[in-house]
Amino acid sequence: HRDLHSFPTRRSSDLQIEMTMDVMANSFVYWIQDLFVNNLLAENSRLFGLTSIGSTRAMNNYGAISAAKCALEAYVRQTAIELAPYKITANAILAGMTDTPASNKIPGFSKMLAHAKEHNPFNRNTVPEDVAKAISLLADEKFYWITGQTLGVDGGESIMNFIETHK
Repeated sequence: HRDLHSFPTRRSSDLQIEMTMDVMANSFVYWIQDLFVNNLLAENSRLFGLTSIGSTRAMNNYGAISAAKCALEAYVRQTAIELAPYKITANAILAGMTDTPASNKIPGFSKMLAHAKEHNPFNRNTVPEDVAKAISLLADEKFYWITGQTLGVDGGESIMNFIETHK
């Protein structure tokens, strides 16, 4: 006999799943709505959400985060369409595996980090500065035509994984 609590995704409580969705996805919409109605988004504003490879790949101990990242990417696309008439762009940045205090709370993250480094053409992991540099470039008004996209900032990590798996 199996009960629902033995189902792997069920190990997260309803409250944890809802909190993850709220913090990692819904907050993007809430913040933008508040900024918009208070006239704090000017023409040529740039909005960025931070997503992860978990939005397209299944990983152990990542179910609630994966669902939230999928939702975030959908919100980014929708925001891009809704705010385009105001010349405001929205994009998601899909960073490679990055060692941060938040990521270290994911069970088994150190193994994920080592795997990512092994499959990165630069033989290193993404660092926060890599993501910051990409955002600083994309924030330039010259890049207004890029909107509604999920943009990889991972040093090629995701394409190497694809190549490796499909040999």
